[in-house]
Amino acid sequence: RFDGTARRLEITAAEIDFGTGEQPGPTVSVTGTAESRGADLEIAAKAQVSSLRVDELADFWPQDAAVEARTWVTENIEGGQVENAHFSLAAKATEGHLDSLEIVSLDGGFDMRDVTVHYLRPMPPITGIRASATLQGPNLRFHIEEGREGELTIRDTSVDIRDITGDSRLEAKGTISGPLRAALEVLDHEKLNLLAHVGVDPASASGECETVLAVGIPLVGHVTLDRLAINAVAHVSDGAIGRFLLNRDATGMDMDLSADTKSLSLKGSMRLAGVPAVIDWHEDFTGRRNPRTRVKLDFPEMDTAGRRVLGLDLAPYVEGPVSVAAIATIGQDRNGTLNLAANLADAQLSLPFLRWQKPADQGGSLRLSLALRGEAVTGLNSFDLSAGTLLARGSGELQAGKLDIHSLRFDELAFNGTTLRGATVERAGDGLVIDLGKGVLDAAPFLWNQEPEMPKKSEAAQAEAAQAGTGKAAGGNGAEAGPPLKIKGTLLDSIYFAEGRYLRRADLSLESSKNGWERVHLYGEVPEKLWRRRQDGTTVGQDGKTPELKTFELTFGPSEQGDYRMEARMNDMGAGLRALGIIDTIEGGALVVTATSPGPAPDHPLKGRIEAQDYALRDAPVMAKLLSLASFTGISNVLSGEGLNFKRLIGDFQLKDGVVSTDLLRAYGNALGLTAKGSLNFGDDKIDIEGTIVPAY
Repeated sequence: RFDGTARRLEITAAEIDFGTGEQPGPTVSVTGTAESRGADLEIAAKAQVSSLRVDELADFWPQDAAVEARTWVTENIEGGQVENAHFSLAAKATEGHLDSLEIVSLDGGFDMRDVTVHYLRPMPPITGIRASATLQGPNLRFHIEEGREGELTIRDTSVDIRDITGDSRLEAKGTISGPLRAALEVLDHEKLNLLAHVGVDPASASGECETVLAVGIPLVGHVTLDRLAINAVAHVSDGAIGRFLLNRDATGMDMDLSADTKSLSLKGSMRLAGVPAVIDWHEDFTGRRNPRTRVKLDFPEMDTAGRRVLGLDLAPYVEGPVSVAAIATIGQDRNGTLNLAANLADAQLSLPFLRWQKPADQGGSLRLSLALRGEAVTGLNSFDLSAGTLLARGSGELQAGKLDIHSLRFDELAFNGTTLRGATVERAGDGLVIDLGKGVLDAAPFLWNQEPEMPKKSEAAQAEAAQAGTGKAAGGNGAEAGPPLKIKGTLLDSIYFAEGRYLRRADLSLESSKNGWERVHLYGEVPEKLWRRRQDGTTVGQDGKTPELKTFELTFGPSEQGDYRMEARMNDMGAGLRALGIIDTIEGGALVVTATSPGPAPDHPLKGRIEAQDYALRDAPVMAKLLSLASFTGISNVLSGEGLNFKRLIGDFQLKDGVVSTDLLRAYGNALGLTAKGSLNFGDDKIDIEGTIVPAY
């Protein structure tokens, strides 16, 4: 209907059927007005579209209207049906020229079903979409009620195409749920590549995942990753991923994940190779922020079996539960650190080669800082072990290309009565080179094979050790012959042989092979307070000027004749034996012991000769005092407190399997002379000696 006076055209009803008799098509119903306003033409129209297939949108969307939005929609939305489509249009043509027609407003809406959307090619599309759409001005909003991307279900999702007449941009946010494997495959797609630095294989994953995903995609120009805005917040339930960390499988995963194009974070609990763990993992994708990777991994309780499956089997040195916290940081240059902290309070520790142990009821902690290159450990920056009586602090180096330790440097090393500074341990072939540095060495546990008392393991601990395959009986040490050693200690403050018994300013060198000790050298000074012994049993040094040093020296090693030679010398036998903790009741004298052996100690017998002269036996045991009464001189010496004086001691001996035996040992002095034969068993502390005493009248 046209009103010429008002210059107004009104369409009350118009219907266009685009189908044919052979093929039905969409039908468009239109109402509207066109009215002159001065020199301009104003148009208002409403339209309803029915029976429109999505693939026909390009035919009804003008090519020059919202070009970028039209291009994206017509190229990426396909299949399915448009229903209940309705639109309202207001437009204006300046001076009545239709080629200057300008859309003033555009509103409307429609429903879709069974639609496929390629939201980010070449990623898999979303299929089976059921959605409704609202058009308001330059913005088009979709509400997706349901859809699928492979095995993933998409629901309650909004999709906004903003500014469809200009630089259009698609923004979407919705909930995606389904198998964890399928969700990881989306993140791992070559278009996103968000798992490249994580090293996770989606094919090894199982469990369920629910994700809230937000995506921003420009519809103008070529879409690259740096132009995308992606944010995913997911929760993983009962998840599992093969070789997730430390090349071990993760199961029972209950985690929260967030990821975008700049970073990824993962927090939650799991069982790594069956061991309960808590993880906090962050990855930076920008290439600019440090650290690039930060992983915090806590093991609240790791028993012997758990350490074994994680490749951290420390048996028999560590038995029982420990808790471990690890933090790894890696920079953009791929260099990083791995810091470990372990609580050892509930564990039983044993270092047989140090004759040291810690029961489970004593506190203990370990801290390690390791250098990383990528995921490979390249160095030991520092270590700090404090457990029971053991304290070890220092740094180390690793074998090239391996996780094995090449060397250790101890800023401080203390155990039992030993306190050393600057000690080092270094691999040399299949052996070790040890420099004791400076300080005090307590040799008593090594010489007398002392072992600390340890509580018997509980039945649970025994079962745990058996399950871990250690093969150790409860309370057993399981010590075996160690590697070849070269040990050196130059000018040590002191070497202790028993409580209060030691050499000062001592030099020690030891060398062993698989056959035993090949070379031994020990030299030291007897401290002045051990030179003499009072009759009341206390020790005292000499007053006044410092006299000649009293020393002890022992050497053992191969000779030019093909056997092994041993020599021990003391310029004051009494002081030397007192310093070694062997006997307190001898004063003065000089001692020389020489011997030979067909092979290294201690598995080959040692045959030799002992010679001593000008010494006295004081504060002798009761039996020795009774024997001295066989001589009138002896009676006088005992009563005066001078003890029993000897001019010379000489004899042959043999040391084999811890037993010293002699066929003839002679000693004589002014009071008496004696001969003896028999044996002394150090292992059983048994003496079997017989002899003859000849008094001097």
